[in-house]
Amino acid sequence: MRLELHGPEDLRVGATISGAPLSVGRDPTNDLVISERTVSRHQCRVWMEADGRIFVEDAESRYGTFVNGQLLQEPRSIRPGDDIRFGDWEGRVFDEALAAQSTVELPPLEELTGENTLPPHATRKTRLIKLRSSSRSSTTYAVLLALAALLATALILFLVLDSSF
Repeated sequence: MRLELHGPEDLRVGATISGAPLSVGRDPTNDLVISERTVSRHQCRVWMEADGRIFVEDAESRYGTFVNGQLLQEPRSIRPGDDIRFGDWEGRVFDEALAAQSTVELPPLEELTGENTLPPHATRKTRLIKLRSSSRSSTTYAVLLALAALLATALILFLVLDSSF
């Protein structure tokens, strides 16, 4: 099993979960160090029991650790797909073997977008990240286009009304 976390500005960290507790926090002594001010020095611990169940517990952090929107008060069993949040970070536990079986191969970027905007040494993972970020820029582009159309309409109305006087 693996814990993957992502934070502001598309920052990502992750680690494999085993029987030994995986400590998460800002302090450099943690197994998974997140150097962000919204994360406590000792945020939480995640581990796997011998029977395969995964547990998470808050490490007496300042603002708490949440699982599926609920503040942890005691160690809690979690399953793959459960949402873990603290500070500006969120993540999930997933089964690496199952994820590897369901991996989808992407065709080259130029086949998907009609252009090749990435360097030739970019990996398929880089291409996937680029495609995801371009969907955000498409939304931004659509909003800007709508605003430009609105401003153009207002300008035309102003000119028509101004010339009629």
